[in-house]
Amino acid sequence: MKLLYVFLGFPYSGGLERKICDHVFAMTEHGLNVQLAVIAPKGVSTINCPIRKFNSFIKWDTFLEKILSVRKKFEVLRTFVVKLDFDFLYIRYPLADWYSERFFNDFPNVVTEHHHIETKALRGLGDPLGYVRATLEYLYGQKVLRKVKGIVAVTNQILRYERKRAGKRIKGVVIPNGIDVRSVPERGSMPKFNGRRFEMAFIANKIFRWHGLERIIHGMKRFKGSTQLVLHIVGEPPKWAKIKSVPETVNIGKRHKIVFHGFIEREHLNQVLNHAHIAIGSLALFRQGLTEASTLKVREYTAYGIPFIYGSRDPDLEIGNADFYMRVPANTDPIDIESVIEFYKSISTDRDLPKRMRDYAFKYMDWRVKTPKLIDFLKSLK
Repeated sequence: MKLLYVFLGFPYSGGLERKICDHVFAMTEHGLNVQLAVIAPKGVSTINCPIRKFNSFIKWDTFLEKILSVRKKFEVLRTFVVKLDFDFLYIRYPLADWYSERFFNDFPNVVTEHHHIETKALRGLGDPLGYVRATLEYLYGQKVLRKVKGIVAVTNQILRYERKRAGKRIKGVVIPNGIDVRSVPERGSMPKFNGRRFEMAFIANKIFRWHGLERIIHGMKRFKGSTQLVLHIVGEPPKWAKIKSVPETVNIGKRHKIVFHGFIEREHLNQVLNHAHIAIGSLALFRQGLTEASTLKVREYTAYGIPFIYGSRDPDLEIGNADFYMRVPANTDPIDIESVIEFYKSISTDRDLPKRMRDYAFKYMDWRVKTPKLIDFLKSLK
């Protein structure tokens, strides 16, 4: 079976392309003939993927260029499609508009992959372009979805949503996000907690409302214990922090601290994670309308072997009854840091926990485990 996997990187994310590259490589290991087409903003440095890959770059700096890219990316994609031989075009859902509707109408063997309830996620961005895209999604979403051959969704909730708005029964399958576990470093041991200092780590390229980071910060402000709390934030500092340069430390009250690291190399990131007692997953995914989610960070934390807190259900955590994370309520309440510390104390006695977490990731989260289900689904569409 021949597959053309398309990544429309607007905005571009190296982490997302890495995930797609790992996914494609796992497909080739299972016998699929896969080619990867990457269409991304001009000036970005795309990932070196060990399979046949086609790159094309589009100007995407000004607001006008971003609007024009809606048409341009499908024009470029057409040039790939007409000259390449494949059975299916597999694409992370590109959002709906007049151009995507025309494209899907002309090329019927398209399988779309869905990670969000799109209209709510777009409105949640809080910027003008997000509201424009949400309106277009509302107007064209059903027309586009009615033309796809099949749907891959990362949760049951998302699959039900896409089928409902399509207005007809479309073949679909639930395959939660995956990673290449081997690409994630392995943690040696868990840091001891002596009661004096408790360290937390949050990692994201850019902070959005659905991360719910304010819940942790408000929880730090309300914390009454004698332990010093330190929150490490890795990635682009949020505007509200008013950070002039990184790294920079901001005091929370008299004792607690937030350390903004900015973007750092893998070796430095490993140092941050090695010292952290617990990692922070997304805590406000309900702002995207999600009751279930499948985020990459949860999989990376699991593969690395660092326990975490999380504000959503996740199919991969439920299937194996994972005991290495603390699920918090899906609301806006400040996180009870005392309960987080107690959770860590309860699991830190298990010195084999990092290895157990990594074994869990290999068993339930690795692309090599998930890919056969995708191949069976694609075969059912022929």
